[in-house]
Amino acid sequence: MNTIMELTFTPQTMKLFSFLKENPTAVYKKGNYYKFLYFEPLDVYISEFTYKGIKFRKLESKDLKLAGWKLVRDMPISLAKPDLITVLKDLEKVRIKENRQGTGIKLTGWILETLTLGLYTKQETALFVRLLYINGYSCEDIAGLFSAIVKRPALARYFIKELSNLERGVT
Repeated sequence: MNTIMELTFTPQTMKLFSFLKENPTAVYKKGNYYKFLYFEPLDVYISEFTYKGIKFRKLESKDLKLAGWKLVRDMPISLAKPDLITVLKDLEKVRIKENRQGTGIKLTGWILETLTLGLYTKQETALFVRLLYINGYSCEDIAGLFSAIVKRPALARYFIKELSNLERGVT
């Protein structure tokens, strides 16, 4: 299945995304909201967020529900281009920084499974970094945990990139 990136916003916030004219795709409208749909590129991981009138979420193509939405741009869903990915990653970083807390993580569910079985994919690595960072873990702590549980050393470069992007924040 293909992962679809769903970007929903009002006409006011849509002005910030004027560059999307260069990346045409299917667009739907419901009331005062517009929904742009893009396929997520491989090796890209962005967590879902809502920020100042912009809602970003991801779903499998089979789970796409558009009841009540009117098609206003009849085009095939296109692959998200790098400029959109960059903006979404920057907005995600802002939300992660705003949500960062000094709380610990309960060792249950996915996190316990990850600590037990290790990390194998870039998506797991990105989720692991974000989860620990949001919960207030230091870069040193995150790096220590990563090095103890990673099962594919080839993920190290990706891990460093993800962690440094979060730590650096949006400039």
